[in-house]
Amino acid sequence: MSNIIPLATPLAYGIKDFCRSAGFSPRTLYSLWQQGKGPQRTRIGGRILITHPNGASWLARQETY
Repeated sequence: MSNIIPLATPLAYGIKDFCRSAGFSPRTLYSLWQQGKGPQRTRIGGRILITHPNGASWLARQETY
């Protein structure tokens, strides 16, 4: 029996965590938002959050072959 506990996928990411997991800088994300691009975001209190489904689907749409 393994003692490894699988990591749960977060329900939402803060800007820094989303950018770190996606591989680009927060500056790039803010620039995309200024251009009307980028994933949908949710503001809760003073924080801007990107839900996992919104971030994942936006990233998938950015793929080019």
